[in-house]
Amino acid sequence: MNDDRKIITLKFTHNKHSELLQQLKGHVFHLTLQTSYELILCSKKICHNRDGRFGINTSSKCSYGRLKGYICFFDLRDQDDHFIREVLDKYYFLAPSWFAVWEQDSKVWDLAYLILDPSYYDQLIPYEKAREELKTTGENFQVIPNAEVWIPDEVPMEWIAKVIMVEITKKSPAKGSLERALWDLEAKEEK
Repeated sequence: MNDDRKIITLKFTHNKHSELLQQLKGHVFHLTLQTSYELILCSKKICHNRDGRFGINTSSKCSYGRLKGYICFFDLRDQDDHFIREVLDKYYFLAPSWFAVWEQDSKVWDLAYLILDPSYYDQLIPYEKAREELKTTGENFQVIPNAEVWIPDEVPMEWIAKVIMVEITKKSPAKGSLERALWDLEAKEEK
């Protein structure tokens, strides 16, 4: 499917993500798989996943945004490196484990980062609103403090300024090592 917006393609090995992080800093973005991005292009919008029609991973099972029918975004506007490290400790958006595909001797992530056009920032529901709602209702949802923001229902593709298509590869450790034994156990659990 043809897409006229700016598309950046990056390929790198796991933990060599400085170029990707530089592309994301200062922006608000939605993260998805490249296969899901193709479906988004076909529908011309990012849709909420309240009903689970796009599958649910462990991080979205109790997600405030998903359960409210919102589209989740990461907000890295005006954030320093310390803040971003804290966010990555809560949700490793550079290569979430549940998005990895296990291959013979590697794990591969095919990700798409959809960067929101700044002219639509006024549509964002800020984290503070969710915090106040959760405090008032006593409900318990999963949120990423101060970094997660939302847009209700759907986001037209016209609101997306740029897409970063990323392929990350993590090679397996050497056979016979403890790291390889742990790798093989994790691979068996994931398959």
